Amino acid sequence: MRFRALLRKEYYEAFRAFIWNQKTGKKRSPGQVAGFACLYLLILSNLVNTFRQVFSLTAAAWIPKGFGAQYISHAIIISSMFGLFLSAIMVYSSLFKAKDNEILLSLPVKPWEITCARLFSVYVTDLLLTAMGLATAFVLYFRYTSLNPLSAIAALLYLIIVPGVTLAIAGLLGFLVGLLTARMRHKQAGITVLTLAGALGIGMVFARLSGLSASDIGSQAPVYVFPLDLAGEGFVSNPLSLLLFVLVSVLFIFAVIFIISRGVVRILGVTEKQKRVKYRSSMVKASSAWKALMEREKRKVFSNALYVLNCMTGSLVMMIAAVVLFIFSSKIGEMLGGVSVPVSLFAGLICLMCAVNDVTAPSVSTEGKAIWLIQSLPVDPLKVLAAKVRLHFVFTWIPALILAMGLCLAFGLKPADFAVLVVVSALYVLVSANLGLFNDLRHGSTSYMNEAVAIKQSMSVLYTLGEGILLAVLIFVPSIVFSGKVNGYILCLVYAVVLGVLLYLLTSWKKKDGVKAFMSM
Repeated sequence: MRFRALLRKEYYEAFRAFIWNQKTGKKRSPGQVAGFACLYLLILSNLVNTFRQVFSLTAAAWIPKGFGAQYISHAIIISSMFGLFLSAIMVYSSLFKAKDNEILLSLPVKPWEITCARLFSVYVTDLLLTAMGLATAFVLYFRYTSLNPLSAIAALLYLIIVPGVTLAIAGLLGFLVGLLTARMRHKQAGITVLTLAGALGIGMVFARLSGLSASDIGSQAPVYVFPLDLAGEGFVSNPLSLLLFVLVSVLFIFAVIFIISRGVVRILGVTEKQKRVKYRSSMVKASSAWKALMEREKRKVFSNALYVLNCMTGSLVMMIAAVVLFIFSSKIGEMLGGVSVPVSLFAGLICLMCAVNDVTAPSVSTEGKAIWLIQSLPVDPLKVLAAKVRLHFVFTWIPALILAMGLCLAFGLKPADFAVLVVVSALYVLVSANLGLFNDLRHGSTSYMNEAVAIKQSMSVLYTLGEGILLAVLIFVPSIVFSGKVNGYILCLVYAVVLGVLLYLLTSWKKKDGVKAFMSM
């Protein structure tokens, strides 16, 4: 009964944004729920299409040549890495950052029950991501082979068990991050560095495995070691291998749960060491209210590793892309061979990368129950909202500016092209920042138990990411469709006018209704 109650609590916490209106506390209408379902189906269909493109070439090259078992092992690795990349930091937040940890630990609830309940919502996410990749790979497999009972049973078992294994690995990584950073002085910085290092390693392995072909699968066969060799053989022809893979996977999942449940209480009970500091009087330099608000926003964002890793991914991607462009600029120029690319296409590319940043989308919601502190300050509420927008602008537009420099160097763009990229990217970042604030003030909520809900699963984040991508597509797609027919400068001019109108509308709303919504949260 206790465990069932914990599961029910985690279920409502994970999915309440889709069923309940967080602003009013009322249940959403069937039409709204259906609209959210259609939106998610659209996102999932795009994800399935991505998996299809990844696996289709591999299936066509490997399966007809007798490498079906290796193909299945390859599909499990790729699908698991995709789910692992998105859920590792979420496991850490769910286990160690939930606001009701102290309450649950004080109740007569066993640690393994808390651990399993915490991992439930993450398992649902892994089930959607990993199982979609596997299902796509299995469908492509059956295109080249006949459907047999063993493969059908194995496919159903893998769709349930492999996401569980992915969750166990993510849980183990999250537990290790918590263990390593429990006594760190700069805990959030350590979490960020460890997570980025892990993501980089996963990305390198993913890129290496995605590039395998039928000609080198023989030399790469040792990659598929135990128990992945059992998974491939069990799916294709060997019932005993299938049984052993299921048994090993289940034992691994339970072993990880046992390890986490034994250590989670100890990690949560770690107290910071107190240091004796001799007081020395010194002059305090006064700063303006604007600088104080900016410093507050900066500390709030960068003191939360989950916030940085999920809301500033676009900045990291743009910086990596810029470094690559600076290093390989001459080789890129040689590869193109003088091919002319319209400036509007580069503008659309930069806007698409900026769309991944959603710093303002959870900005008000993450104030939590302490929002009354910022509401009661003797400053204009509009300045508080403007500080949030400015932080988004600074940490998104500067990487976009560096990326624009890299594009100009690699593709030999003119100074006029660089000026266009600067103006368009600045307008887009301002619009996306105000759009995120608009969605947070309309759909956000300060009542949550886990910050991951506000940062990753809230309606404001979902709307902001979707609308930002659609807004970037308005310049990216026409640049491809009308390439060579319409001048790129004209497309950028029209796009800049559209962005200017949207910026004016959003700013006007923020000055009146936005301030009221902020003060009433």
